[in-house]
Amino acid sequence: MLRKIMTAALAAALPALSATAQHEPWDMFVGVKAGASASKFTKNPGDYRIFPTGAVYMQAFVTKHLAIDIELGPGFYGARNCANAVDSETGEKTPADCELAFLNTDVLLKYYPVKFLGLYAGAQFGALIDAKLKYGGKSVDADDRFTRGDVSIPAGVEICIGGFTIDARYHYFPLKAGKDKSGTEFPWQSSNSAVSATLGWKFQAF
Repeated sequence: MLRKIMTAALAAALPALSATAQHEPWDMFVGVKAGASASKFTKNPGDYRIFPTGAVYMQAFVTKHLAIDIELGPGFYGARNCANAVDSETGEKTPADCELAFLNTDVLLKYYPVKFLGLYAGAQFGALIDAKLKYGGKSVDADDRFTRGDVSIPAGVEICIGGFTIDARYHYFPLKAGKDKSGTEFPWQSSNSAVSATLGWKFQAF
């Protein structure tokens, strides 16, 4: 009985899977996705912090198996208990969380070895919008501590079922996040780091 149920479920899923990658060169898709990311700084004792993430994107197939994606969306990075902030009222140092808000543009090359699975890597270019240190219900600007832009190398996997997508990726940041290149002030010699997972939906535009 169990074998019959599994066989029936697989038979029902195969049409949806096969329909996701019947692509021709210059097939174009538009999509949206949302999810969560876990972020912290390298070379820092702080803890991972969870942030929302998402993007809108356009995808163009250049062959039956290769596609180029361009994504645009917000990116949030930082960590918990990663710095000491000086309280403006008491003058005391207190552990603080850090929150960085970026506007990101991703350019990805995706390879689909089978009809429902995409493997990809690319480059992400981020413009810093805001940087905060947060502690005890207070928020302190930290824009002067961070560079105004950042670059990462995202790599991940995408599963397509019909028009729905499941995406998981790792972001490697080769550059230092802080302006202080001597490494004497937070974020010292730290770089951002992040992993993310999203659910999405895309449709063929052309």
